[in-house]
Amino acid sequence: MSGDRDADLIIVGGGCAGLSLASKLARLADRHRTIIIEPRKSYHHDRTWCFWGKRDHQHAHLIAHRWFAWRFTTGAYAATQVSADGTSYQCLPSKHFYDDAIGVIEQSDQVALELGVIVEGVADCSTYVDVHTSNGTLRSRWVVDTRPPSNRADNHALMNQLFVGAEVQTSQDCFDPSATGLMEDMSVDDLGFRSAKTMVRFLSDDCRFSDFVACRQCVAESSIST
Repeated sequence: MSGDRDADLIIVGGGCAGLSLASKLARLADRHRTIIIEPRKSYHHDRTWCFWGKRDHQHAHLIAHRWFAWRFTTGAYAATQVSADGTSYQCLPSKHFYDDAIGVIEQSDQVALELGVIVEGVADCSTYVDVHTSNGTLRSRWVVDTRPPSNRADNHALMNQLFVGAEVQTSQDCFDPSATGLMEDMSVDDLGFRSAKTMVRFLSDDCRFSDFVACRQCVAESSIST
């Protein structure tokens, strides 16, 4: 790293993408100096990621639950699909991911995570990049900005996917642990297509696909009423 730079790489945003890149570099023992800048001051369980996967993958040890069958319902119709090749629908709590990634980063002497710092601007200066933050300016050779686009006018998606989720604690088991309700109570209303997802111990979310951007409050009120 050149003496006139604070880092070789600055990663703007320490969410899933930023921490994934940083922890990967830390695991590879990459010798480039990397700084992750994240506005939050601490991490907590703020979301859950669900996806299909095999038993063995990079984050397999972080999975909270796996389902080898998934259920679809609409009106009086119901169908359950069972995995035939060992693929499962997997649930990864964000806190598991955060703790694992941060633990890897903390073991590296070349990757640093700076919490509670707000990025106010990024300036491309040809041979280097200046990142202006609430703690001053940092200079780097490269910058990866993982923040989502803030200008909705740039959103050219044909459909928008919206989620409203709630975690429900129950006094006794009331969900089927062998199958996840992947798309249940499917229907169409003024806000578009909707379905609910239910999993062991909690109701995960109400999911909607719509061709317009609905406000979170509208989706929440509609989900509660149904």
